[in-house]
Amino acid sequence: MNWNVKEILTFLFLEWQVVQSIKRHGWINKEGVIPKTRTRSDGQVRQNQGRPSPSTPAMSEGIPAVRNQSTNHHQATRKDTQPTLQSEQLDTIFQSIRHDIGRKMIGQTCYLDELCLSFKRPFVTGMPKNKPKNSLVLFGHPGSGRKQSIAFIAELLKQHKVLKQETVSVMDLSSYTTDSEFQLFLTDLYKCLYAKSDIVLFENIDKAPSKVLDAIAQLTIDGKYTLPARYIMDKNKLIEATGALLQQSISEIYANEKYFVFLYEKSEQSLSDVTG
Repeated sequence: MNWNVKEILTFLFLEWQVVQSIKRHGWINKEGVIPKTRTRSDGQVRQNQGRPSPSTPAMSEGIPAVRNQSTNHHQATRKDTQPTLQSEQLDTIFQSIRHDIGRKMIGQTCYLDELCLSFKRPFVTGMPKNKPKNSLVLFGHPGSGRKQSIAFIAELLKQHKVLKQETVSVMDLSSYTTDSEFQLFLTDLYKCLYAKSDIVLFENIDKAPSKVLDAIAQLTIDGKYTLPARYIMDKNKLIEATGALLQQSISEIYANEKYFVFLYEKSEQSLSDVTG
């Protein structure tokens, strides 16, 4: 048997035969067997190019993750845009209110602009629980239309369903000038804060005694006032509770997210001197 050098090398080194076979025929796979590299490549193309078949477990597990990300992004976008839509709706409502109140009160452009802005502000900045929605001081002389403007805007806010009630609770603080009338003040204050109204109007704040001013200041700043004793409401009056009645007693009263409106006839500086 005469073998040349190439045939001898092929017989002795099997790797040579493998290399030559690949060069001649390429890779030959058994039917149904797919190399891992092809499977991974096919999977990437299917996920990127088209929706996979539900019968493919790997694809069914992959798609919900993408769908969840898409849904979360949509929800986040919707949440981000929602305040803008609410703000636009709020702008429309208060523009209408400003137009309507301007037809009833002529020649007070700046005052009515600021009044509407003050009632709109808590819906933009947020409203802390139990505290007043906002506190307003209206400067001006008697007969300048301040009380009438509050009545008008309360009516319009109710019509636009911004407020639940159009009633304005009124307290004349000049009625509680003595210590003996402080109990009456607490009763009237409690009624106003828990009445079916969204606005409490305080008149003559400069004529109120220090105890009354302290109570109103606590309600304005903290949203609550701690009563000097424990009381119960009996026959439409606050009376001091004793004995068994302590279980139903009242020790604190709250601003209950109402608007506080103060009428003042003097300068802003003098108001600072009065209230501290």
